[in-house]
Amino acid sequence: MQAPAFRPAPYTHMPATIQLQEGKYVFQEELSTLGDIRRYIAIDTTSDAAVEIVEFPSDAPELHKRAEALAKFRHPSAIAVVSSFSEDCRLYLVTETSAGKDLASLMDSQRSPFPVDSVVEWADCLLDVLFRLNTCRPPQVHLQVRPSSIFLDENGRVSLSIPASLGAWDSSFTQTSA
Repeated sequence: MQAPAFRPAPYTHMPATIQLQEGKYVFQEELSTLGDIRRYIAIDTTSDAAVEIVEFPSDAPELHKRAEALAKFRHPSAIAVVSSFSEDCRLYLVTETSAGKDLASLMDSQRSPFPVDSVVEWADCLLDVLFRLNTCRPPQVHLQVRPSSIFLDENGRVSLSIPASLGAWDSSFTQTSA
């Protein structure tokens, strides 16, 4: 049985097994919410690969331009934006799946501090991502570096969620343009 086409009401949660882009993406579950920005795990039916989709409640042209710039950005310690699209007045970013757990969850479950050597190595990687984002043309500013946007895989490698930066920009754009 095919999942129904998706036509959201403003600021509603994305139900599981809903399709976007004429069935290309089938949502499996919601992973997290930050304000009106939601992150989902989905299946790309053209490749049968798991992807993450970040949903923004606006598809303002400025936001879409920024999303296109982020889709061109690549760094080994950044969760890549694979593509973006607008549907039903919302912007969606398709990203690689985040390997491992976010640092906020790990901090909640860990009883002792992380080893200093590991933290210094993570900081070095994250600073390199931020530096390279800032040297893009046009420069990209992340604005959302926080434990919930930093992921650690099972080997201790750190990665930064790039779509989180778009959410901060969207919030500030919405406030200043109202």
